[in-house]
Amino acid sequence: MLGTYLDILRYRQSWKFSAAGLILRMPMSMVGLSTILMVRAEYGNYTLAGAVAAVSIIVMALCAPILARRVDRHGQLRVMGPAWTISVLSMSALVAAVIMHAPAWTLFIPAALAGATWGAPGALVRSRWSTILHKPGQLTTAYALESAVDEFVYIVGPVLSTVLGTAVHPATGLIISIASLAVGGFCSCHAVTPSPRSSPTIRAPRASPSSASPSSSSWRRPTSAWARRSARWKCRWSASPRSWAPPRSAASSSPSSPSAR
Repeated sequence: MLGTYLDILRYRQSWKFSAAGLILRMPMSMVGLSTILMVRAEYGNYTLAGAVAAVSIIVMALCAPILARRVDRHGQLRVMGPAWTISVLSMSALVAAVIMHAPAWTLFIPAALAGATWGAPGALVRSRWSTILHKPGQLTTAYALESAVDEFVYIVGPVLSTVLGTAVHPATGLIISIASLAVGGFCSCHAVTPSPRSSPTIRAPRASPSSASPSSSSWRRPTSAWARRSARWKCRWSASPRSWAPPRSAASSSPSSPSAR
């Protein structure tokens, strides 16, 4: 099993973006607990600490799909590079505000910005695996490796945050999360293996009004009575086997006309 993991990690130097994804995912299990420990130690209020941590997590859950859609359209580097920069600055502002005992309401602003711009690093790494691996067996092994990395992060992260927050300083876990996000984001954006290309938006061609019929999938029922009557006549003329021609004049139908001879 380890040999299979090593084989896919050596393929096109994919270990670089996989290791960057590991570093990026460390804040997943550290930010919430570290925020609670830091705010509780400085303000002495568990309610405020839990509220600040909850705002960051809720905003992250709401904004992660939006960032993922932007990544699909424009690529990881163009979207997540600025997003991770804003997230690092916001987390740093949160640490500074807590240490300086800023008003309680100001803590929610950097916490929300940090959660909104963090994204989903695990999905970004799996997207790169699906780009460079084409055999089903290799892709299954890569996804199993990423699942093991997720389990490692969720086991080690809370222990590290608790030990460092109680033994060194309450803000130590959040500072490590900031460093992990900065280093992992830089390595992920500048990895050798190319990131998945952005997919252009494909729009279906619009059907012309003359070709619209009740049986076509693009036909929709008009709302007004006049529009329904017009659509009915258009459908009737388009379904007619003979095309309409203007009536012939009396001069052209007479036997003495040159055309009738």
